[in-house]
Amino acid sequence: MFKATFLFSFPSDELMEPLRFEVEAMHVRSEGRMILTFNYGRDGRKLTPMHTGWLDNYTPWCESPVALLLRALQTLKNHWYVNLRAELHVTRIEALELSIVGVDACGETDVRLGHLTLTLPRATYYDSFRLNQTVPESRSLPVRVMHAVPIDAALSALRAIQQDVMDIEEPPCASNLDVVTDSSGVRYVLREQIPSYAQAAFDAFSRRFRLASCGSIKSKALVHARDWEHFVAA
Repeated sequence: MFKATFLFSFPSDELMEPLRFEVEAMHVRSEGRMILTFNYGRDGRKLTPMHTGWLDNYTPWCESPVALLLRALQTLKNHWYVNLRAELHVTRIEALELSIVGVDACGETDVRLGHLTLTLPRATYYDSFRLNQTVPESRSLPVRVMHAVPIDAALSALRAIQQDVMDIEEPPCASNLDVVTDSSGVRYVLREQIPSYAQAAFDAFSRRFRLASCGSIKSKALVHARDWEHFVAA
């Protein structure tokens, strides 16, 4: 589904190389699980596996990639903390950058879905940061990070841009799209019901695999139901 990459930078007096932290989320349809893989390492070096876990009863695209990433990190901190490496919760950061790209079932990057760049440069006050988001929208806002170690800074940044209230302990409800059938028996879903955070990824997936919805006259308002189902399954 996606791969998120954090790059944490530290104050110069710490004499530490930037730390890279990756979270990959991939749905396993046969098991109804979202598999979460966490890797870390110094920037420019081979990453080391940290932990692999899963979210049960999770339907892909039932919430935004940012929400799922927030859910993944909070679950790592709350329930898989024994596998949380010291590098992520000891040294205070000076800045972080985050990018999220879409990944299909073959592990190939197919689109910058909700590609986000978040910057938290140290501001005047000890725990005050400035968050700059460029995609999918541009905005800048202050963020207070009480303990600016990597994991807490990442969680604070994600909470700042995650607008919807969410229950970390409960899986989100699946999005049910209305299906309409034409006189020929072809099934469609309404394009306007596809969540906004999934539309760019769906369009890129359609173009890549030349699905029926790509280039179709009806695709402005309708999407072939099987195309949407293939996208969710991928």
